[in-house]
Amino acid sequence: KYDRAYRFGEEAALVKLGEKFGFIDKNGKEITPPKYDYFDESLKNDDESDLPESQTKLFSVRADRKAGYIDQTGKEVIPLKYESAGIFSEGLAAVELMDENYRSRSGYIDETGKEVIPFLYTRAYSFAEGLAVVSSNEKWGFIDKTGKEVIALKYDGATSFLNGFAAVKLADKWGVIDKSGREIISLKYDEIYDFDKDIIRVKLNNKWGTIDRSGKEISQIKYDEVEFFVDDIAVVKLNEKYGYINKAGKE
Repeated sequence: KYDRAYRFGEEAALVKLGEKFGFIDKNGKEITPPKYDYFDESLKNDDESDLPESQTKLFSVRADRKAGYIDQTGKEVIPLKYESAGIFSEGLAAVELMDENYRSRSGYIDETGKEVIPFLYTRAYSFAEGLAVVSSNEKWGFIDKTGKEVIALKYDGATSFLNGFAAVKLADKWGVIDKSGREIISLKYDEIYDFDKDIIRVKLNNKWGTIDRSGKEISQIKYDEVEFFVDDIAVVKLNEKYGYINKAGKE
């Protein structure tokens, strides 16, 4: 009777009726009638091994413009009271509330729904490698899981940490920092990709090239495009012609 049915998880399956989502048990009985407008995409998959460990317990859902969390049985375990509810990562989730002045404020809760980091931020993202990207007064930085600001909120943009590195932006230029906040690649590029890899793709003055982790130029920043490396080879484009470079920058 459903318009869409997904594979069963540990105890329940996600189903869709019209534009709403709900949950049934293995006997076909509705645990939660289709009422949700949004669900965590990972609920489509019944194989826990495909999910990060931090995402296998609670899942975010939305109904009537409010978000909260359900467990794997489909039971609501954290009330739908938030403006937005991020995924749980490293035991915490970024959630958003509206304050008394109707301003959006973000903080973090644990898996019991307890507020563990106050709602001080205009934006907040999931924890990665022990740190989370947050913003206040249009500046971005990083906090640890106690809420301590470990990298000052001074950037105009920032990514989450990956393999010990994060890309940050200041005055429309990107660079890379480590977890101590040390700038390891100068903030001088228009775009930066693969910042966690040994070979980093960068854009400067509308041209692309590659640099190493120290910021040393590997290939000239002269290409119209540099695609990501596959088996140590990347496709490049120059003057409407395509070719290849290796990780040493040789064509």
